[in-house]
Amino acid sequence: MTEQLQRRIEEALHHQMAGAGHVTASQLQHAAIPEGLRHFLVKSLQRRIHLETHQALACLDSWIDVDHESVHAAAELSAEMLFQTARFSEKDWKRACSQAVSALLQYLYEPARALSEFSFPSGMHSVPADDLRRRSGYFSDYPYIARAIDAWLEQRTSDIVDRSAFESAMCHLDARMTEDHGTDQWMGLLQPMIDLVTFAGIEPDGVPVSMMARFFEAKDRPALASLVQSAASVHSAEMITVPSLREIIDKGLENERLQHAQQSAPPPPAATVETSESAPAPVASDSKAPDAPAAKDLGQPLPLWKRFQQRADGMESSSSSSAAQGPDKEGQPLWKSFESPQDAGPSESNFESESESELLSTPESLEDTPVADPGQNLPIQEAPRLESQHIVLGTAVRSRERFIRALFDNDETSYTDVMDDLAEAPDWSSASSIIAKRIYKPYRIDIYSDVAVDFTNAVEARYSGIPS
Repeated sequence: MTEQLQRRIEEALHHQMAGAGHVTASQLQHAAIPEGLRHFLVKSLQRRIHLETHQALACLDSWIDVDHESVHAAAELSAEMLFQTARFSEKDWKRACSQAVSALLQYLYEPARALSEFSFPSGMHSVPADDLRRRSGYFSDYPYIARAIDAWLEQRTSDIVDRSAFESAMCHLDARMTEDHGTDQWMGLLQPMIDLVTFAGIEPDGVPVSMMARFFEAKDRPALASLVQSAASVHSAEMITVPSLREIIDKGLENERLQHAQQSAPPPPAATVETSESAPAPVASDSKAPDAPAAKDLGQPLPLWKRFQQRADGMESSSSSSAAQGPDKEGQPLWKSFESPQDAGPSESNFESESESELLSTPESLEDTPVADPGQNLPIQEAPRLESQHIVLGTAVRSRERFIRALFDNDETSYTDVMDDLAEAPDWSSASSIIAKRIYKPYRIDIYSDVAVDFTNAVEARYSGIPS
């Protein structure tokens, strides 16, 4: 269905621009075509004029110093002026249309993958950051994607971008930026896709089912993708109309809300067991009741960020309950957490300069520790304990200086205090509350930044059993 839609869009473009053998920049700028298509085609024509202008000046290398700064400035100015009269030849126009429609369709339902394939041509595994910015600029739909790319590139220290790191980061950011969308926001995101179908002359307005499923899967919403496919299979439909799509999204979001409410509900109180006089009375346990079943036990695993959000929804009620039972440590609210894949490129994986021997150091030898004489009333000395930061971070303590600099604003005292509190946190719920209240809120940390993700994963690994 996608290939058929692409042909219909190309035919509509050719019909819209029928007449003269050339398609000019002015015609494109005033044509009644979807904005995403117009933007891509105009960018393509601008790039062609830019290359042709520089190439023409390069042919004068025997007469002028083509590497001189003034020559480059003249070339840029000339390209900008020449663009006013730029045009596609008939042959180039057909090729440009095919490329624009193919790239745009993929971008609308799989933006991270489409950007990766378009920005790293010919199987390239890395490109300069400036080239990545330029090529990603061919796409105007989903403005939040462009902002995410700029923010991600600004955090990097290398001018060379690795393809796998870029695609992983964009997948993560695309899902995170849309995780709280309601029905109207989803429909707004889908509007460019709907406009393309309308432009192709397909009625009634809607989108191909295959594109819709991949759209939601790319944003880590498999439940919505499954609902779309199930609804389509009932009617053996390849297209889904706009009203039906809105209804399906409404239903899917409501199902998610109900599921989250069930998972956030406190466990029922333990039943009281009556015993006979001859039976020993049950001994009260100081251990806490187990947490609510993990999402994976319910048949549908949830990522860490979603579990964190569930706890956020119950913050007020949890705080009230804690107050009734006694003051919690520092009155910490059950605020929520964060999780993301490791999207930093190889250039961002450097650790601090602490030696491996320091990281793996054990308590000092106990050979010289005095032992109390059984006949004397002397205090017995306890064996030295590991530092709190080693308990909390494990091997990730090697990034200690990085964490202090980026998360604690170079305040080592605050870092040490938080490590002491985290070392005593009995479970991930308590630890995540400390991280949120003591680090991310007061220091206004972007919880999706690489350093925040690395810190969170290191702390969470202590409770998950996965080495950090």
